[in-house]
Amino acid sequence: MKKILLSTILLVLFTPLLSTAQMWEQLPTEPDGGGVTDICYDENLEIIFVATGSYNWPNGEDGGIRRSINDGLSWDNLFDAYTSRVVMIGPDNNLYASVWDYPSDEGLYRSSNQGSTWDLLVSVPSGNNIFSIAVKEGSPNIIFAGTRQGVYRSLDNGTSWAYTNDIIPSDAWVRGLAVGPDGTIAAATSYGCYTSSDDGDTWDKVTGDGENEYAISVEFDQEPAQGDEMPTTYLMIGTTEGNLYITDVFTAFTVSTFVVAMAAQKELTRIRALRIAATLLPIYMFSFYAATGGNFFYSLALLSGWTPMLAGLPANALISIFTSYIVTGSAIAVAYLALYGNLINLGTTIFKIIFNIPLAVGEQPIANNLPSLYQNIPNPFKDQTRINFELPESGSAQLILYDMAGNQVSVLADEVMNRGKHSILVEKQGLAPGMYYYRLSANNTVQAKKLIIQ
Repeated sequence: MKKILLSTILLVLFTPLLSTAQMWEQLPTEPDGGGVTDICYDENLEIIFVATGSYNWPNGEDGGIRRSINDGLSWDNLFDAYTSRVVMIGPDNNLYASVWDYPSDEGLYRSSNQGSTWDLLVSVPSGNNIFSIAVKEGSPNIIFAGTRQGVYRSLDNGTSWAYTNDIIPSDAWVRGLAVGPDGTIAAATSYGCYTSSDDGDTWDKVTGDGENEYAISVEFDQEPAQGDEMPTTYLMIGTTEGNLYITDVFTAFTVSTFVVAMAAQKELTRIRALRIAATLLPIYMFSFYAATGGNFFYSLALLSGWTPMLAGLPANALISIFTSYIVTGSAIAVAYLALYGNLINLGTTIFKIIFNIPLAVGEQPIANNLPSLYQNIPNPFKDQTRINFELPESGSAQLILYDMAGNQVSVLADEVMNRGKHSILVEKQGLAPGMYYYRLSANNTVQAKKLIIQ
């Protein structure tokens, strides 16, 4: 049987344009350091936090954690050190950071007052580093640290720590960590991507396309539910080769499919999925780093339409990392893009862009001229059900039934169809009771829905 990755993402083959032709604008001043290694933004307090590496240390300029409360007009040096690799805001609204305050060992720190003071949670010995941090909120919080030796974990909000690698090689560099909306943990490692559904007690290797590539970034995205369906969650994986892969809840986040090579031989350092609150429409952003110059792309449809966004940046800008958010109650996205120039003063340059996302409330959705796949009726069913769909134009169409594991069960239709409404009768026949998915491929789009046999 043919094995595929199911996805309910609408695949639209078009190149989207921003509704306004805005450009990146440089912030007024630069934080201290030789380059920015991480950046995050507190939307509620309107504060920018950055982690920086040092320049020509110890005789040049320190790295560390920096803060701006006035959109880059000035910066506070919160923590001076040899280098800082990570700064992030946890779901508990605390600030977490990895800092190497040489000659002390590199440590994971937490601040409950926007970085004014810091508490050391754990340190790693010489020869080890902390590349990534993730926090799963609970009672108590579970904290994950990605190191040179796999995943370090605290089950008691940072009091005690132990490695929880299971099948992850003990020498794996864990460059990215993420917590999904269902609590799944994803780890981007030098041996590929791993996922865990039990807080890291056990791990599954994500197999399929790119399974052995060096993964460095992970991001979950949840597509909103339609009708009485459950929402669909996706996991995006970026690699040092500049490739993007995707897996989803249909395969328990264990089978990946290649999406695109956006920037060959450039590290896909960050993936962000944002959704407009009023419409839940998405925008995806990607940053790439290379010593010869980085890239930044955005897309309104994950599987296509990636558009570079470099206007206003210097040529061959050494893009390092970015952060972004949707302005509350609007369809306006804001992004801050940081460089790692390994220079004094200009090495930590940060740029900002503000733009309106197409498809805001009141605008016509892009799906007007796309096929419409409807929920089968009845659902659940015992003997037979009917699947209805509409095509905006004549062309080849496939309607295929799959089981939960992604195995092809039956080809319900595969032919050239006329524009208009179509109806396919599905009979239970020898199918076992349970959940299945049917997928319509037509007019350069892919849509899927689930059905249940009683």
